[in-house]
Amino acid sequence: MNKQRMLSGMVIVAVLLALAGGFSQAQGPQPPEGEVGTEGEDRVAEPVGSRIPIQGRLTDTSGNPLNGSYSITFKLYDREDATSAVCWTTKTVTVTNGLFSDSMSCASGIIDGRQLWLGIKVGTDAEMRPRQAIYPVPYAWSLIPGTSIEGSTVSSAILEVRNDGSGPALYATGNGIIKSTAATDWVVSPLKMVQEDSVNSNDLNIVPSTQHGYVKLYTDGQDDCLALLPVDVPALLFGTRVKLSSFYFCYRMDNPADKIDQVDVEYVGNDGAAHNLCSYTTDVFSTTWACQTCNLASPASIWGPVFVRFTLHFAGDGSGRGIRLGQMYLHLTE
Repeated sequence: MNKQRMLSGMVIVAVLLALAGGFSQAQGPQPPEGEVGTEGEDRVAEPVGSRIPIQGRLTDTSGNPLNGSYSITFKLYDREDATSAVCWTTKTVTVTNGLFSDSMSCASGIIDGRQLWLGIKVGTDAEMRPRQAIYPVPYAWSLIPGTSIEGSTVSSAILEVRNDGSGPALYATGNGIIKSTAATDWVVSPLKMVQEDSVNSNDLNIVPSTQHGYVKLYTDGQDDCLALLPVDVPALLFGTRVKLSSFYFCYRMDNPADKIDQVDVEYVGNDGAAHNLCSYTTDVFSTTWACQTCNLASPASIWGPVFVRFTLHFAGDGSGRGIRLGQMYLHLTE
């Protein structure tokens, strides 16, 4: 009798690719017809179970549908001709008029977007051939590797990942694991500024304003001075190389004859030399707060400690006149 059993017709296997990853539904339950759902309140209380529904029709060799309980082994393979399964289970399945409906579950990470094949074995019979290729339901195509999820929203997110438990809401591994084309403004405090002794002859004074957060610079004699501002900024962010797009800085002079001759943003390479990222070479001066931006022709990668060099010119000496440096930030991209 065992050799008379066979699967006739198509074995139906519906797979939502997100199941094994433990994702919640991409779209919450729809409100009944005539009702309006409240935006932001649709939530799936529990993650979708990691089960693959399987339906089929079991007949004898003459095509007659079978009835009763049968031991059926379901196996998943990562190749159509693979000898070892990546996931399997054996269950007692009830068959009525030849039809059965059951499911199998796999460990997290098995169903990850790659092509899989289902093998079915009834009792002590050999596994049936050919194996059934598993295809995703249409909306699950948006979750396979390399697929883009696009849209245009005003107040809601294109994709929201939420975990109300203690584990991470999003976990990724590999190289370049998280990447965004959205820019980041990295705020820089001028209170860390130091002078360049070899040029300034110790004449440059840097006075921080703890009340306002800016620094005032003036000279005791040297007309042309250099001030250096170290910047603590990551070179790699979530596995992606950080790039500088522009540098924004604000200033104010006590006397219009004092000026900033040049601003250079550089990093120190593993060769010990300074490598230029951006240079602003136009003289600037203003007796009221003003701001300028040093723009790069194209974003440049950061490969070492970053610092900003201010080339200053003073037309007079003493604390009664000076150059103030205030708000600054690096405009970063990936």
